[in-house]
Amino acid sequence: MPRIKAMTTGSIPSFLDMILNFAESDKSSSLENQDTWLAQLKAKEHGQLVLFGDDTWLKLFPRTFSHADGTSSFFVSDFTEVDDNVTRNVPAQLDRDDWNGLVLHYLGLDHIGHKTGPSSPHMLPKQQEMDGIVTDIYHALETRDHLQSTLLVLGGDHGMNEAGNHGGSAEGETSPALVFISPKMRSITAGTTCPITTLDGSFNYYQRIQQSDIVPSLAGLLGFPVPRNNLGVFIPNFLPFFNQDLASRGEGDQDTRETALYAFLRYAQSVMSSAASDYTIKKLHAGTAMTIMATLCTLGIFPIFVESKHVGAWCFLLAWTYAASMFASSYVEEEHQFWYLLTSTWMWWLGMR
Repeated sequence: MPRIKAMTTGSIPSFLDMILNFAESDKSSSLENQDTWLAQLKAKEHGQLVLFGDDTWLKLFPRTFSHADGTSSFFVSDFTEVDDNVTRNVPAQLDRDDWNGLVLHYLGLDHIGHKTGPSSPHMLPKQQEMDGIVTDIYHALETRDHLQSTLLVLGGDHGMNEAGNHGGSAEGETSPALVFISPKMRSITAGTTCPITTLDGSFNYYQRIQQSDIVPSLAGLLGFPVPRNNLGVFIPNFLPFFNQDLASRGEGDQDTRETALYAFLRYAQSVMSSAASDYTIKKLHAGTAMTIMATLCTLGIFPIFVESKHVGAWCFLLAWTYAASMFASSYVEEEHQFWYLLTSTWMWWLGMR
């Protein structure tokens, strides 16, 4: 959820957004009333938005989509149905001309990464499946008149580490791919090669940008106002689409002015982004210490409320096991498995008594 917020509002997710991401039933994290590129597209004439895939979008943007078919993301053992439910709707939507925005959120690659890692034998067939879908969509952009000005944005909200998890600061986790695709891109990408690997072994293939940069770039390319809370910067690779000199006032040649302008914009973005996530570490440590003290005090009086030693031992084991499991990187997506095993074990123990 926090990364979707960054990619739709152009703002920086807060610590509270991360906490609310764990509460699937939470409604306070809705972005329905915030200025986003979704809201801007919907405000345009005949604005219709369509969604297929991860139902997180429906929770973040209720009453935003004219048509939607959401899929729960919390069953990470499902590699197939979560994507088939999206793909089966694509051909029909490509034949229609009554929507301004089509969101397709596939979950299969994410689920495979969580369950078996990026080197899983399931990964390559799934990537080839995604390649086929992108090829079909691009072919439609080339051949259908009502899609001639359509922009396909292919990307991920996060990456994964060698274990298939995400949420940390490893380069693989914080370097998801992003590609802007359209037949019109040929005019500014002529002669560009596609690197399979990088010289330094990093994930820096072409250019590194912030996820918030997606928002003003979409606004510029599709012709709608930039959302008001945006901290992103227009991707400079797309400037050749605009014939006018964006920095016509000032001294020096155009390249020099653009370089100076982007240096300032990146600096301003860095300052404002850091301010949005500037937390008092001492207070965070104090709150953690108070939580630990409260837990220890609760454990001290726990025997008073539990008459049976067996029940007390079971509850003690439950509390510590649950607390320890919260440190797992993808536990929020597999918590139901923990409670299923715990409940089954408890029923077995009662039956054996």
